[in-house]
Amino acid sequence: FYEQAAWGTTNRRERLRVITKLGLQHIPAMRKRLSPMIVVAPVRALMTRMLPRREFIKATRQLKLSQRIQPMQLLRDWLDLGYQPVDVVLEPGQYTSRGGIVDIWSPAEGLPVRIEFFGDEIDTLRVFEPASQRTISQVEQVTITPAREVLPLHANMAGIDTEALDEFDIPLVYQEKNGLLDYLSSSVLVCLDDQEYMQTVSDDVEDQALRMRDDAIKEGILSADHPVPYLTWSELNDSLSRQKRLDLSSNPDSENAVFGGCFTSGPRFGGRIKPFLEFLTEELQSNNKLYLVSRQMPRLRELWSEHEQNAAVDHQPVFLEGILREGWILQKSETEQIFLLTDGEIFGWEHLKPRTRPKQASEAPETSFEDLRIADWVVHVDYGIGQYAGLVKRTLDGAEREF
Repeated sequence: FYEQAAWGTTNRRERLRVITKLGLQHIPAMRKRLSPMIVVAPVRALMTRMLPRREFIKATRQLKLSQRIQPMQLLRDWLDLGYQPVDVVLEPGQYTSRGGIVDIWSPAEGLPVRIEFFGDEIDTLRVFEPASQRTISQVEQVTITPAREVLPLHANMAGIDTEALDEFDIPLVYQEKNGLLDYLSSSVLVCLDDQEYMQTVSDDVEDQALRMRDDAIKEGILSADHPVPYLTWSELNDSLSRQKRLDLSSNPDSENAVFGGCFTSGPRFGGRIKPFLEFLTEELQSNNKLYLVSRQMPRLRELWSEHEQNAAVDHQPVFLEGILREGWILQKSETEQIFLLTDGEIFGWEHLKPRTRPKQASEAPETSFEDLRIADWVVHVDYGIGQYAGLVKRTLDGAEREF
């Protein structure tokens, strides 16, 4: 967290898409009817500080047909919100201006919008395809949200140079410590993939960050009073305590494994059809539910149809054609179980694995650096053009290594 490394365009764009969809849910006047969304986030993403939700809401605007606003004022506002002026809009977070026509691609919108002015009045709003520049449809309004997680407007107010502004400056610009969990509404369900393990990962990430902070302060790269750029586990836990939580841990020793601990592996029949059909009959007579997922669904239906004539059952198993690696048994209550059986349990089949080519022997990581000499020019994938200055030694995890 203390490494001043560029996030990259793709990473910024994908994160903005998520917080934009979540942030808009807190603006009643702009709330959109969105399909249910699932956000998958590692611990490091939860720990990362971002634009406070309150500032996101304050910076979000809607433009509507017939609205009166000066085009030049719009362009100045968009610069303050982190939008990038370009010749042709090709990505979210960009805008361009040509006389009375302005194009902008807001992270809140799936495609860019072309705004045509008649004087200071918005005459038309047209969604267009960026590759062909052809109009797709006309709309009555467009939502403009922040284009960065750290806004030049707020950086100026904090006295920070906006020319080299990046996400490393978030804790310098915003005193309020906000993360992804602060963008969630109370109706969101948070599923934790083993809360105890998440805490262990969070502690490890923080230990690594603190070692990097100490080294950076010793070398004069970082000031001793630099604010903490991440959320600690205790802060995350406080936020999680306000949410509806479901711990998916299957560790029987975990006190939170209420849900994950309800699952066990299903029985295996190894292609023995008669014991399999008898098992179905027995469980159905116990009023348990059975779901069968198989590539051989027509054959299983036929076998069951022949067998059920001699089986006294009140309901049927659910047949689903498909491929799953394995099934499970869910202990729904003391008297009720749900079975999911796949080809793995019924026939002993596994997933078909694609044929792979033999891997070539890999070169040592330092091979590409052997020809470098001090003062050689290089191009780094994240930082661009630089000058090679040699190797330095650092001690990490008790071992001294060269970097």
